[in-house]
Amino acid sequence: MVTLVVWLLVAMATYAYGQNKPIACPGVKLIRLNCFKSANPKASMPNLIFTKKVNYRQWNDHLKSVVCQCVAKRGKSNVVGIRNVGECRTGNLYAKEGTAPLKDCNTWNATPCKSKADCVGNGNTVFVYRVEPITTPKPAVTTKPTKPNTKGKKVVSKKPAKTSPENLMCKFY
Repeated sequence: MVTLVVWLLVAMATYAYGQNKPIACPGVKLIRLNCFKSANPKASMPNLIFTKKVNYRQWNDHLKSVVCQCVAKRGKSNVVGIRNVGECRTGNLYAKEGTAPLKDCNTWNATPCKSKADCVGNGNTVFVYRVEPITTPKPAVTTKPTKPNTKGKKVVSKKPAKTSPENLMCKFY
């Protein structure tokens, strides 16, 4: 009996954790737009990038995998949609047929989509994400001020700069 209770608690925690954990694809930020109607995908998101076979036994892995693969193969498009559980599509007319109820798309554990959850389209729906690159700020370059040359001579530094090629090369003697 105790084993069954522990197993149920672990299963419930895993289920709840999976539904709330956002998908993270390398180098990009995903912004969930919505679930949209998609009876005619050639009109709303005309570019079919790939179709991935669904592994229902490992649904959560499939969900993350299909979204991140779609993002990686999207080309220059900043919008991707997953239609019919495994079709990766791009195109900007995704709202042409209107929004669909969230429950018409699927989320973690192949359950109906909920607000703030990562989802995929199911049947005649497409779940759309906007993709933004993650940019890391470059460190500011600081330079040491130099004294003005008042004698008309060329100022030459006696020490090589820390980033000069001499300091970056490995020397063997």
